[in-house]
Amino acid sequence: MILYLFLLVVFLTGCYLYFSKNAINSALRHYMNKKEFQGIKKVVVFVEGCDLTDINKTVNSILLQSIRVSEIATNKDGKTCKPSPQCDAVLNKYGDPFKKGIVKSTFEREMDAETVVVFIKNGYVFKDEDELENLLKMWKNAKSIVETEHIKIMNSNQCDGLQKS
Repeated sequence: MILYLFLLVVFLTGCYLYFSKNAINSALRHYMNKKEFQGIKKVVVFVEGCDLTDINKTVNSILLQSIRVSEIATNKDGKTCKPSPQCDAVLNKYGDPFKKGIVKSTFEREMDAETVVVFIKNGYVFKDEDELENLLKMWKNAKSIVETEHIKIMNSNQCDGLQKS
């Protein structure tokens, strides 16, 4: 009897892992098949802060956008930043070793001056699937910093003169 219960638990655990992994792979495959934003060589989305529940909401919101970005990143914090497996699969975690602030550290990593970085406050969820694309269009047309309550878009040239943040 105990052997049957053990085998049942092993079987159910295997099924759970198999189906959850396939669901994650399917969602990520769907995201990777999306088009990139036209006219900008590289778009990096940096989620400011890494609280467990909020990081999952924000990253999932990015994955549901109509376009795919080159990279999704956040602060390196192993204690509070333990995203879901799906979010962890696409999220790069970086530190600020020289204490220059999120913005300056991000642009020091991005060596190409043409890279556009979208800074998003942790916990923000896009209202519709075209919101990021529309904000990038605004930036591309104006070539100036685009800023909302929760989002700031700029390239390294626009970063010069900003205070530590």
